[in-house]
Amino acid sequence: KAAGITISALSHAKNNGTEFKFATLLKIAKFIFKKEYFTTFKQWCLKLNNPMNLRYALEYLAVNKQTNELDELVEKILADGPSRELLDWASAYKIQVMYQKFAPTSEILNEIRLYTPKSVETKNLISIIEACCKHRLREYESMAASVIGLDSTIESIKEDFIKQSYQIRVKELLSYVYLNNYNKPE
Repeated sequence: KAAGITISALSHAKNNGTEFKFATLLKIAKFIFKKEYFTTFKQWCLKLNNPMNLRYALEYLAVNKQTNELDELVEKILADGPSRELLDWASAYKIQVMYQKFAPTSEILNEIRLYTPKSVETKNLISIIEACCKHRLREYESMAASVIGLDSTIESIKEDFIKQSYQIRVKELLSYVYLNNYNKPE
């Protein structure tokens, strides 16, 4: 109960083999493992099966810079091919993995050009990764153009966790643009 889960919910999950929601699993990990929850939770992410949980896990691992686990989850999804939608997400996050593993920026941008997003979420993710590449190249003018319009399209995302995470990513990117444009660092 202290973790925010009722006895009946635990019993239902145990008896029916259903998977808890991502946020609930995160609460359980924080409650049971306290300061060590992160190590355990990133391993739990690799064992998820529910499509929504998998999407959340991809983003969670990406924003927490858990590149090896993110890569492993992407490969698991690509190998299992559970659905067209999840394959789209895994393909987008495969490009995220390339970025986090410091692949040459030209290769990442080429993969972005070859990739066709199939949802508003993956379209926004790819735009964010493209802006990250422009940051790496110090192309702040084109980076600004890429990022400034994202807020309105991110608003159309229904899943709060993904929406909020993308909004945070965009704000981080905008901070680089504003720092460069207003402070003119050398």
